[in-house]
Amino acid sequence: MRILHVSTFLQGGAGRVIASLAVAQQRAGHHVTVVADAGADTGYGSYPEYLAQLAEAGVGWHTVCSTFTRDLSLNVQAARQWRGLVGHQPVDVVHTHAAIPTLVAHIALGRRQHVRVIQTMHGWGICKTPDQEAMDITLLGLADAVVTPSAAARETLRTLGLADVPIHVIPYGLEREPGNRTVDVDDAALFARLRADGASIVLCIGTLGERKNQALLVKALVTLSGVEAVFIGDGDTAPLRTLAAELGVAERVHVLGYRADASRYVPEADTLVLPSRNEGLPVAVLEALRAGVPVVGSAIPEIAEAVDDGRSGVLFTPDDCHALASAVRRGVDPSTRDAMRSHARAAFEQRYDLGRMIAAYESLYLRSSTMSAGESAA
Repeated sequence: MRILHVSTFLQGGAGRVIASLAVAQQRAGHHVTVVADAGADTGYGSYPEYLAQLAEAGVGWHTVCSTFTRDLSLNVQAARQWRGLVGHQPVDVVHTHAAIPTLVAHIALGRRQHVRVIQTMHGWGICKTPDQEAMDITLLGLADAVVTPSAAARETLRTLGLADVPIHVIPYGLEREPGNRTVDVDDAALFARLRADGASIVLCIGTLGERKNQALLVKALVTLSGVEAVFIGDGDTAPLRTLAAELGVAERVHVLGYRADASRYVPEADTLVLPSRNEGLPVAVLEALRAGVPVVGSAIPEIAEAVDDGRSGVLFTPDDCHALASAVRRGVDPSTRDAMRSHARAAFEQRYDLGRMIAAYESLYLRSSTMSAGESAA
């Protein structure tokens, strides 16, 4: 099968999933190509380690301008560039990973209506204007099928009015064991020092900003004694550092910035904290479950779907720093934490194994275009 993935960027958790999917498909004998944005926008770009994974597996990689910008002239240009790169080689499935890539795909395909277009909606986001939301729902409706990584995300799309296209749930999947377990030397020294001081370590992974809401954890630290917070993620670190200084907790806030393959840091923590306001399905949660590390997460539907409150983690009222502080106390309490470890690992193995995701997508690719709306691949 010839499979063409079209994305904005291979960035963050979604980028990791796209790269893992493409690599697994290539190794299964399919001919796989990935097309993404050239990355001229500040703060956006494809992670080098994901591109290295594609290259090692022999997956084709091309960039165009633009599968990201909401500018029709640039989207048409991207479609033309795509045609020039891919040529007239037959494609069985075009798998897009955001609304604008779906638009570019349809422009590029033109009259080749026999090519199926599958779109995965990795996360809806919180910064869209009403016009942008309406545009994206319209573009999602052009796909032959839409995939979300969680049932909660599927309900979001239905609430927004996506009704005329099948929406399937295919949870993200990760390898059963991480490929790299080694923490960078300086960071390992930090964790060792915190442990020697008797601190409880909470880890927060994700792109820094309003959506992931790391600031809430900094605020919660004011009432949490003996807890040190380590933040990993790309983005502007200054606001988080400034807030920590203003609240008098700067010495307990450790902002490491971007780290390749952040999953290797998860076992260093007593608990993983996600104060997110919006998610599709956070990969960091799956990494924590795999490592047997309890998750303290905001009780938004997408996190609540993955974390069994009181068994594999602790959920708290979103945007409530006092509720977060209480949840962290439970998460780092040895009697609570140790009981959660086996449940976390079992939850991963039952639902979030990479092989399950690969098989579900292959099955979806092979189905007819007359799939009934609402059918789930979960």
